[in-house]
Amino acid sequence: MKFIVTTLLVSVSYFIIGQNLVPNPGFEDTLGCPYTYAHLGYTSEWFNPTASSPDYFHECAGVSNAGIPQNFVGYQQANSGKAYAGIVTFNVSTPSFYQRREYISIQLLESLVHGKDYIVEFYVSRADDILYASKIGARFSNTAINENTYSVLNFDPHVEQTTPVTNKIQWELLSFNHTANGDEQYLTIGNFRTDSLSDTLNTNDVELSTSAQLAYYYIDDVAVYENTTGIEDGSVSGAGISIYPNPTSGLLTITLEDAAAASIFIRNSLGQLVLSEKMNGKVHKVEFNSPPGVYFLQLESNGQFFTVKVVKE
Repeated sequence: MKFIVTTLLVSVSYFIIGQNLVPNPGFEDTLGCPYTYAHLGYTSEWFNPTASSPDYFHECAGVSNAGIPQNFVGYQQANSGKAYAGIVTFNVSTPSFYQRREYISIQLLESLVHGKDYIVEFYVSRADDILYASKIGARFSNTAINENTYSVLNFDPHVEQTTPVTNKIQWELLSFNHTANGDEQYLTIGNFRTDSLSDTLNTNDVELSTSAQLAYYYIDDVAVYENTTGIEDGSVSGAGISIYPNPTSGLLTITLEDAAAASIFIRNSLGQLVLSEKMNGKVHKVEFNSPPGVYFLQLESNGQFFTVKVVKE
């Protein structure tokens, strides 16, 4: 769906369109149907930066190790579409699996620009048959990482979720801000901390005899785009989307000319995420209970991002 944006009940509005710099963000573009684990190479654009074996899951695999929703580490529908990836972020330190890690990498559509702020986002869900949770983060690089190791990469992450995600039922959005050094062309996702610094959590939510003693996360819908929350330029008008009332007491109505699946994000003036929801259909109501102030409501659909400034009274 192509979005054209309007607002109602607002004297001045600011809209910014941001491009997702991650190709194949939802792992939908395939080179073949995975028939077992360790088949990241069956999805377009993404690659394995180490000697380990990250996984690729797709509905086309049916009931198999690489299937969706059922696969060799649990049961989970895709956050969107029909595919997602999966990586080990921690493994109990036995001699054969010491500091074991898996990572996924991709080349961005264009290099990051020095000094500009970018938002880095991806969804994660912890696999069912897994005993541990751990940190997970991402690192940008000017060249592709290519290390012949099964262990932790010796790089610091540029962004990182420091509180381990334990949710096995729902997907959780991880959202970060990154100021570019300039010329970063690649993104790598995984746990860049050693075992002692990974803040691993034994959740004790599965039987020890039947669980893998590691941390494992599904990953879907990866995005990197310029953070334009400080920009008051580039207004767009027309028919297609209405967001009202604005200013608002906290209840917003979003209407689309054409029904579409979209993600809704609201951030404060510092760029911090305060709300995220899914939208399906033509009308959606959003209620957020944050303090009065200026916020930025963002719609994302099909890799395109549209942002409007909202005043909370």
